[in-house]
Amino acid sequence: MNTALHWFERTLKPAADFLVFPSRERPGIADRLWIGLLFLGGIWLWGSFINWGRGPITFHDWAEINVPRLAFLRDAIVNDQLPLHISDPYPLGNITDRFMAIPDVILSPHILLLRFLEIGPFIVFHIGLLYSIGFLGLVWIRRKFHLSILSFTVLFLLYFFNGHILAHISVGHLTWGGYFLFSWLVYWVIELSEGKVSWAWTFKVCLLLFFMLLQGSYHQFVWCLILLGFLAVCLPKYFIPVVRTAALSLLLSMIRLLPPYILLKQFNNDFLAGYPDILSILNALVAIQPPGIREALNGLTKAVGLWEVTLYVGSIAALFLLVFGVYRPFTGAGSTVRYRALLFPAAGLVFLSLDKVYSQLRVILPIPLLSGEHVSARMISLAFVLILCFAVIEFQGWLNSTSRPRIAVLAALMLMGFGIHDLWQNFAVWALPGVSAAFPLREFSLAQYQVVNRLSDIPYINLIVRGFALSILSLVFMGGMLWWEKRKVAMSSPRPDRVISDQSSDLR
Repeated sequence: MNTALHWFERTLKPAADFLVFPSRERPGIADRLWIGLLFLGGIWLWGSFINWGRGPITFHDWAEINVPRLAFLRDAIVNDQLPLHISDPYPLGNITDRFMAIPDVILSPHILLLRFLEIGPFIVFHIGLLYSIGFLGLVWIRRKFHLSILSFTVLFLLYFFNGHILAHISVGHLTWGGYFLFSWLVYWVIELSEGKVSWAWTFKVCLLLFFMLLQGSYHQFVWCLILLGFLAVCLPKYFIPVVRTAALSLLLSMIRLLPPYILLKQFNNDFLAGYPDILSILNALVAIQPPGIREALNGLTKAVGLWEVTLYVGSIAALFLLVFGVYRPFTGAGSTVRYRALLFPAAGLVFLSLDKVYSQLRVILPIPLLSGEHVSARMISLAFVLILCFAVIEFQGWLNSTSRPRIAVLAALMLMGFGIHDLWQNFAVWALPGVSAAFPLREFSLAQYQVVNRLSDIPYINLIVRGFALSILSLVFMGGMLWWEKRKVAMSSPRPDRVISDQSSDLR
């Protein structure tokens, strides 16, 4: 047995060294090549998943919400008009024709490309752009924690191809693009736990959350604010910086948050479902959910689409998350002990994803930011990303400390092969061309969604103007505080000419 193990170690040495041992200096050519291949592979997989914009997109929220909204935006941009009022209010829930009064519409600057792109190619670009930004966030995490190729590959696969994001994009939740930006939030939350708190940190987080909101990712924006609330409680010495960041994120986002105030009492605030219990969360991780089905979860909730609750990664990856992302950090067995306090905000999000918990919270705190969430099971995605990052960091620490890394990498590769098979099965089930068959089709004409601005709608326009003013003032204020902070640091640091002068005086 020992002879066989030694033979495996000698045979696997070059591959194991490449996969297991991170480059602590600048990454080598092989590292960069592998990361580049992962990036391009992810682009190809996501492009294939949405059929490169060729559809079909005539079902569920593609047809009922996001494609009509993009058609309206394209009409506004092509005709050089502001997207204020839409001719057909159907994609706005039939409650208003005031487009900017809906908080989850896409208004990111890159919508200007709709002047040149048809809706299908724009969807591909939109997902590709946010995927690329999220991938860059993962690269930053890799550099910070010196993740090996093996660890980074695990992070890449589970972050971009878990059941949650695949199912939501599949059924037309194009505004779920904010999920891809979670990697940057996790990076800065880890910096917070290390004490790297400043106005620069506040400025970066606020810009991230505002950019997230511009993608129509209102739900993800709210979950990030909830996470900041948990951080303020669990890391009390950073309470003031975290609270000011949450407050300024809201103020910076007033251009998008103030106009919906005019429709506050008209939104459908009925709560649908969260996870009925912890076992249902585990089931969401390990069982592939079929598309097109609505049902009460364990018979304990209102009927909800299973795309809302799936978090599929497969049994092997679920065990990986539990062992390296929860058990080892919490018990202090590994390298992520210093970040253990961050498990409590993640646990808080999991707790709020439970059906009875969140439904009661909405009654106790009937504020718009909370009552706007119909399916609390969704917010577990942010906790998932936090735990995934802890798991990969902990896994790398374990690889660094194990006495037989080559045998460890052999076992890890075998398990990863099964895990990739599971992820691929779920990917194939939810890929856009096949999923459409599970939903009724809705025929519509893009030409029916046009700009019909009513400049006489003074209350609505006033809210847009005031929201814009508050956003600009918030941006100027944060810019001023950032300048003051940098100036203060510069003044407190000894100038080189002063140091040379002092040294000269000592010599004399």
